[in-house]
Amino acid sequence: EKLQAHSLTLADGDDLSLSVSWRVCWQVLAIAVSSKKYDARARTLVRKLSQKLGVPWRWVSEAEAVFSTAIVNQAIALQGRATERLRKTAEAEGKGYVHYAKI
Repeated sequence: EKLQAHSLTLADGDDLSLSVSWRVCWQVLAIAVSSKKYDARARTLVRKLSQKLGVPWRWVSEAEAVFSTAIVNQAIALQGRATERLRKTAEAEGKGYVHYAKI
């Protein structure tokens, strides 16, 4: 929500250079995260880039949180679908699900 507010405010033309700089940082962050290679080195690169372009680090941190939440939600959804497929396969084979704990 906060990130969208930054984008909307900047997109209105108040500070076009900061808007472009923010979008560049966002894209670099998105590419690094989507390639699954966002480690300490990539984060340092994004941090230095944001400093050079004058983008507040707080904005980049919020963007990291947005990407993190999206990744977690996607993993949960994928896990739910995989569990549902296993349940349907087990039902089709007449095995059913057995839940128990060995104590």
